[in-house]
Amino acid sequence: MNYMNSDPEKKEISASNEAAVSIENAVVEERNPLVWVEVNAVEDGEPIIIQFDKPSFKAAIQNGDIKKDQEARLVGTESWVRVEDIAAQSFDLNVLYRPVWAYISQGLFYGAIGGFLLKSMDTFVTFLALDQNGGVAIAFAFLIASLFLAKHIQFLPMAAFAWAGFQYGFFLFGALFTTAVVGIVFGAPLGALIGAIAGYYSKPGLKTAPDREPENPSPFLYGIVAPVLFLAIAIPAYLFWLNPMIINWVTTN
Repeated sequence: MNYMNSDPEKKEISASNEAAVSIENAVVEERNPLVWVEVNAVEDGEPIIIQFDKPSFKAAIQNGDIKKDQEARLVGTESWVRVEDIAAQSFDLNVLYRPVWAYISQGLFYGAIGGFLLKSMDTFVTFLALDQNGGVAIAFAFLIASLFLAKHIQFLPMAAFAWAGFQYGFFLFGALFTTAVVGIVFGAPLGALIGAIAGYYSKPGLKTAPDREPENPSPFLYGIVAPVLFLAIAIPAYLFWLNPMIINWVTTN
């Protein structure tokens, strides 16, 4: 291990790549870009700070070198939190402590995005079938694209919504809102269900943290039972009640 004094009361420490990254360029003035997290620890009775890149941090958790209740902070932040709280911010680390919940959370997110995209495609096809000129369908597709391109072209959603409002008024906004609600409401539970199944299937083969606590029955209740009950009620309600109402609203406007 290499030691470097940067504080009169603490030492900064880093192990080899198997446990942590080199500390040579990880001083406060010029941090090693590989350093991702810092963990408070004690060695030989002295407080130290151990610096890790993300893969080494994961390996240290799996090997039991870091405990879930130790204090840690992401590089560039000031507040210290528990190691388990740091892990909860990343799927590949969260599975070390809460494997099934990590898959459920991931499934919720991607299910919501997937549901929104699928419903958007359905709405786009509906507009193409109802509008012979295709103007509404193209405008709707432009709105959807602007949302996903906002990260790269920040002004695009504002411009797209202003143009759509000028051309089609509230109608297109109502269609977009309905599409988002329906897509997310159906996609998120389905994603959670798939995530829960994947989590329970993958859990036996995962190398988790030695000090993690057993997951209670709530992942099963919220990841499998609740989505199944919700979808069993919501799908018939959508097909035979809500969808006909939406189609009627679209055709009359």
